[in-house]
Amino acid sequence: MRTQSTARVVMLCAGLACALAIAGPPDAPRGTLRLRTGDVDLGARPSLIADQAAFSRGTFGVIELDGPMTPAKRAALVGAGVVLYDYLPDHAYLAELSGASKARLRALKFVRSVSAYDDAWKLDPALAARAGGAKRAFKDASRINDERAGLVLVAATLFPGVDPAAAWNAIKASAPSATLVSSARGEVVVKLARGQIVSASRAAGVRLLDEPGEIELRDNSVNWIVQSNQVNVTPFYSRGLTGSGQLLGIIDTRCTPDHCAFLDTVNPIGPLHRKIQAYNATTGYTEHGTRVASIALGDPQDGSESTGVAYGARMVFNTPPSATETGVFSRFELHRTQGAFVHSNSWGLNNSSQYTGVVRAVDDFSWQHDDNLVIFAVANSTSVTIKIPENAKNCLAVAGSGDTPNQDNLTEGASGPTSDGRRKPEVLAPGSGIQAAATQTGCSVSGGSGTSYAAPAIAGLATLMRDYFVRGYYPTGSANASNAIVPSGALLKAALINCSQDLSGEAGYPGNREGWGRVLGDSALYFSGDARRLRVLDQYNNVAGALSTGQGVTLRVRTAISDEPLRVTLAFHDAPAAVNAASAAVNDLNLVVQSPAGWEYLGNVFVGGFSDVGGSADAINNVEQVHREIAEPGVWTITIDAAAVNVGTQGYALVVTGAVYCPADVNTDGFVNGDDYDAFAEAFDAADPAADFDSNGFVNGDDYDAFSEAFDRGC
Repeated sequence: MRTQSTARVVMLCAGLACALAIAGPPDAPRGTLRLRTGDVDLGARPSLIADQAAFSRGTFGVIELDGPMTPAKRAALVGAGVVLYDYLPDHAYLAELSGASKARLRALKFVRSVSAYDDAWKLDPALAARAGGAKRAFKDASRINDERAGLVLVAATLFPGVDPAAAWNAIKASAPSATLVSSARGEVVVKLARGQIVSASRAAGVRLLDEPGEIELRDNSVNWIVQSNQVNVTPFYSRGLTGSGQLLGIIDTRCTPDHCAFLDTVNPIGPLHRKIQAYNATTGYTEHGTRVASIALGDPQDGSESTGVAYGARMVFNTPPSATETGVFSRFELHRTQGAFVHSNSWGLNNSSQYTGVVRAVDDFSWQHDDNLVIFAVANSTSVTIKIPENAKNCLAVAGSGDTPNQDNLTEGASGPTSDGRRKPEVLAPGSGIQAAATQTGCSVSGGSGTSYAAPAIAGLATLMRDYFVRGYYPTGSANASNAIVPSGALLKAALINCSQDLSGEAGYPGNREGWGRVLGDSALYFSGDARRLRVLDQYNNVAGALSTGQGVTLRVRTAISDEPLRVTLAFHDAPAAVNAASAAVNDLNLVVQSPAGWEYLGNVFVGGFSDVGGSADAINNVEQVHREIAEPGVWTITIDAAAVNVGTQGYALVVTGAVYCPADVNTDGFVNGDDYDAFAEAFDAADPAADFDSNGFVNGDDYDAFSEAFDRGC
């Protein structure tokens, strides 16, 4: 059999899932700070630590390191009095230096430079153009009037710890025309004269000045298409999974509570209402919001066309937020506190494709609350590129396919990649000609098209998948309360991407238009008796078991002789990037899959629609996949390498589907018992490659020990 060198990985423990010590990358040369406002040569900037004078109070700067952050480096910086904040690409941080020792910083050999935060970095380029006289078209009447009057709405992101009231006073002093609109959570929103934009950006406490956009909307067979793609076959429903007991957060224009898909004639909106737990706005009716909610979870109680994907679920509802970081974060936070874990959004802003505060809010919420999954419809037009906030790393970005019989054609949705090269959109569901609730009262339905109607279908499917895990269907395929787990949002995201299928009507896979394809839920979740099986790992951020730079985790699975393809999906909720960063990636986990014969496949290296050997590790996407059309039988070794964890400790979710069994299930009959022990012993005595349990090219005592440990565990 083919052998592979294992020198790059040092095993710390044996068994099914274990930690690895991985050699770090070599020192990087002094680099370029990559910001939205332009690239900066840090090597050419004056050093803040060359003299002996103490830092003044409130000093913020940029600290550049020689490579990815490690726990030892972080401890040394903290010991030198540095307070670290946002990661800045590459290998740099926004830092408060007020209490830092210059001598101790000079003594840290991994510190490449310490520079001042320049005023030139505080003004978004598009807003700078506005200061120069550039015009913008608006739909909102108040924004139109402001434009005519020469006034501009701007959001000031503040340095950490800055008092918003003090920042507002500084802005007012720098820009006398300014009027306060809102102030909260590290952000001040003001309206000011176009000619005072630059001076406002220089106000004390301001980190970045940006212009909020306008919220815009992203304009039955869906239920069986997203589950099985077989006419009227709904395997989730037939196993009792309807979303009952789940709460789904929906942000949209007003949804009427009086359509029969939501109507409760006995109970008012609240804990006892059959469909609406909380309605965080005045009730009313719009066709868009009513249709979106209907597709996700409507239940007219007769199985008619306003029946949603997760028709057993209930919702918490609100209208779209202000187009600010504070507004977006607070909407999701409210729904989280009201019990929602999956969030459906069919709105966005078409004025930018950059990593703005609105985008950061989505990533920050998902990083802090990684048991949640945020879903966004991408902009509708297939002729534009990805907008905001669907370009957030941690959300699931959804485009639209046709409805039956055209579900293999892409019909709705902006194209990727994002401005920094990441893959979006990621998945699709039918979004064209979708029948759903469409009147204020009664039970009428009508058709509508747009990514707006694909996203709630995905949110409904995510809710069914969450139902699967919390009811204990994993790993046996049958409900068992003792097996219940609370899945992370990253696990739901990984499962949705793992199950997505290439569109036959779209060239190239994966692609910038279809992403990873149209969802097919039944191909990811295992039910008792299915040929296609499921293995998962799920690790939350910033708790025991999460990874630091240089660490890793390994999972081994055994594949049987089968026609089932092997799919391995890694997803993680990354830390939010800095609002002025040109690249959103902060932490980097890499997926490596080794076949029983020793061939190594890296995540996202695809040729002809399937994974191939060679290529290089993906450093920017927080979703990585390996697909093998034919999986050779034997033990596959799946490794998650933490190449760079610059903020916190990084969680992860891993989903593996195919004819996959516990590695100790040697005869792949679904049970681990004496027959497996006899089969392994026979292969071991014969030095058969089937006994190469650790896939290192040799059959020796290490394989026997690893098998015995897995056997004793029952897997």
